[in-house]
Amino acid sequence: MGRPDCVEDQSFSKGSDKFEYKKSDRIKWLDYFSCFLSIIAFVLALWYGNSHPFSIELWDENVLVSPNTTSMLYQGFNATTDSMDFDLENLNRLMSIGSNLTDLAYGSEIDLLSAQLMIGLQARSQSVEGFCYEKRSVYNIKRQWNNTVYVGSAIIEPAAWPGTVRPWYLLIWIFLVSIVFQGTRALNNDEEKIPMEQYNPLKPDYWRWVEYALTSPFQVFLIGTSVMIGERSQLLSLMGLQGALVMLGFANEKRIDKFYKRAIKILGDTRTTGAGEPHSQDNRFRPQNKVIKLVVLMVMSWLFFALIWFIILSRFGRQARNLDDCAFADEMPWAVWFIVTGQLTLFAAFGLVQTWQVWRVFRDLGVYYQLFTDGKICIVFNKTKEKFMKFNTTEDKKNYYESNKKKDENDQEELTDVQNSDDKKAFSIRKRKESWNAVALWYSLLSVLAKSLLEFGFIFLVTAQEDMVLSTETHSL
Repeated sequence: MGRPDCVEDQSFSKGSDKFEYKKSDRIKWLDYFSCFLSIIAFVLALWYGNSHPFSIELWDENVLVSPNTTSMLYQGFNATTDSMDFDLENLNRLMSIGSNLTDLAYGSEIDLLSAQLMIGLQARSQSVEGFCYEKRSVYNIKRQWNNTVYVGSAIIEPAAWPGTVRPWYLLIWIFLVSIVFQGTRALNNDEEKIPMEQYNPLKPDYWRWVEYALTSPFQVFLIGTSVMIGERSQLLSLMGLQGALVMLGFANEKRIDKFYKRAIKILGDTRTTGAGEPHSQDNRFRPQNKVIKLVVLMVMSWLFFALIWFIILSRFGRQARNLDDCAFADEMPWAVWFIVTGQLTLFAAFGLVQTWQVWRVFRDLGVYYQLFTDGKICIVFNKTKEKFMKFNTTEDKKNYYESNKKKDENDQEELTDVQNSDDKKAFSIRKRKESWNAVALWYSLLSVLAKSLLEFGFIFLVTAQEDMVLSTETHSL
């Protein structure tokens, strides 16, 4: 007996569609509404970009180190500075006496420059430690190469390219991509379209995830800059990780759909029976290796999500603490709080929808297995309420039928038993469509919320950042 999903002419898309299911019209109108909001946001972004132009500075981290071979010179500096406070005036005095120290044979010119770096790092560390009520410190790095110990610390330098980014350009891109994809889905959500052009929300939609991959990394970029993440490599890493996470979401959907297709083929194959070991039959619907693969992909998806938001939230927490704890007192702009918490909530909601779908497919597969092995459960299609009803025993089903007969003729529900192979296949086909319709509806709804709350929130954020960024030029102290 061959595997049912390899039998010819047993495609999941063929056969009975007894329990017909139509996609929700709300999906189409939600896409239209979301597209409309994106158009408004696009126009506002163009207007704000023209009337309030400004740029966000980016920087690169660099680590400066010097060989720790200038101990005499360093001690000479320390002896000179024992009675000094480390302010800017005294630090300049130290630099000016460097030639004298060199004349005293404390070291060469290279040793002098190295010692100046070490003294400067020490001065910076002391100034930082006294700036906030709760101690902050500058981390000094020690490394050894070729039997030489190097000491130094990290600094930031203006990024070579891009040195600055105009956030309005990113917002315009986000809105433009959203308009194209949302409008296309809404226009093609029509059964009169030919299959190649038609958008079908009752199956995985590759282009929806492409839309998210083209927009969400730039949303993460804007969120990162709002909490003073400006290191170019870190921002690019966050964007790349977010883009990969989105496309991993589509891979998860394909895995989920394979479980539904497999079940449809098994239930629709009249040449197979449910006889055999229970564990063996359950494994046909839920192959252990395929279950493990899907679970691993979901765990990795949530791990990537956690990594992205750990970086953002940890920086957000540090910056908020600085405003409250250091030598000046101020509050984090409300737009930053709004964007960070709103973005986190809605991004997490997309993940929760897919996690719910994974739970649902495993639940449905359990029902299919019981039907296939002629278990005790009974499935009845309630055409009046357009839903399936599950009864754990034949007696429960019988009681419901009897109670239905006692109702007035106009109030009686139209009930159909799911009995033969065609009925079971039609049942599994409808459950697959119901699952994808629910997910598409949730994603469309979340898209509306994302475009109305987050995208307009981005405008508030950029307006707030205009007050936070003093200049588009990079300054040195």
